[in-house]
Amino acid sequence: MTRRPSPTGTAKVVHPLPPIHGSEHDGLLYYHGCICIPDTSDLCHRIVSLCHDTKVAGHPGCFKTLELLSQNYWWLNMSWYVGLYVSHCDLCLRTKIQCCLPSGELQPLLIPEERWDIISIDFISELPESGGYDSIMVAVDSVGKHSHFVETVTTVTTAGAANLYLRNIWKLHGLLQKVMSDCRPQFVAAFMKELY
Repeated sequence: MTRRPSPTGTAKVVHPLPPIHGSEHDGLLYYHGCICIPDTSDLCHRIVSLCHDTKVAGHPGCFKTLELLSQNYWWLNMSWYVGLYVSHCDLCLRTKIQCCLPSGELQPLLIPEERWDIISIDFISELPESGGYDSIMVAVDSVGKHSHFVETVTTVTTAGAANLYLRNIWKLHGLLQKVMSDCRPQFVAAFMKELY
């Protein structure tokens, strides 16, 4: 341990740093055989650009760019920096294919035989409170596009939504056959279970 003077004039105890696997040669600091790069984003940016953007490198992606860099260079949070750089590369975003499953074919909606057989339900939430309500449940008929707007609260449960349907819409149009909603599929299943 050594004592160094602090700005306040009192001695401050400084613990020695643990030894790192580094060395200095020709004015460059090496860490595990790689050149240590200081935390200046300009220098890091230029080095990553050389290993990613040049015609020889060919925009190889995150892991290959990191592999190319780590052969000669090292800096703190290098993998995070490379991932951020590659994820914002304009050419990669425009030309690389996305590694995700292809979306399936669009399925047409069933054409109901009667009005109010198939409805869609959605919620308009986080509205200014009025009369104790801060949300609206919207039920729309898929045939005639007629709609009902029922006041509710943002914290309404599936059972509460089914109860709102029974009290406000069922008495006018009867029981439905199918519900469509952009809420979770679990909501639709629980909503139908509550009704039947």
